Amino acid sequence: MYFLTPSDFDLIIKQESISQITQSDPTILENAVDVAIAEIQSYLKQRFDVNAIFTQPTATRNEQIVMYACDIAVFHLMSRVNPRAVSEARIARYDNAIKWLNMVRKGELIPDLPLIQTEETATTFFYGGNKPFRYGL
Repeated sequence: MYFLTPSDFDLIIKQESISQITQSDPTILENAVDVAIAEIQSYLKQRFDVNAIFTQPTATRNEQIVMYACDIAVFHLMSRVNPRAVSEARIARYDNAIKWLNMVRKGELIPDLPLIQTEETATTFFYGGNKPFRYGL
């Protein structure tokens, strides 16, 4: 995991539970995190620099993004075990994350995230035309 650390999940799920779900295979958790990040990026990429968001050092990450990435990843982990048995709390946390992402995408909320840097390009317009052509003069 490059964006999330195992300790990021401590607030929402016990490490023992993650080990049981993943059967101690770290690639399962990494895949869930990758899916969560891709899902978040799909909401944010129109306005925010998602590469900068997800490559920041641990100490400077946006804590809301960290929390929602964990919520989404855990939701997908729990769905892996039994999609029909995902707890109401997990579903609510996932729904809240998606609701927040939708609000950010629509511009209703503006989190402290790096915006896309657009290059200012100068456009030159030339006015005028050819000299009028006069027949016979």
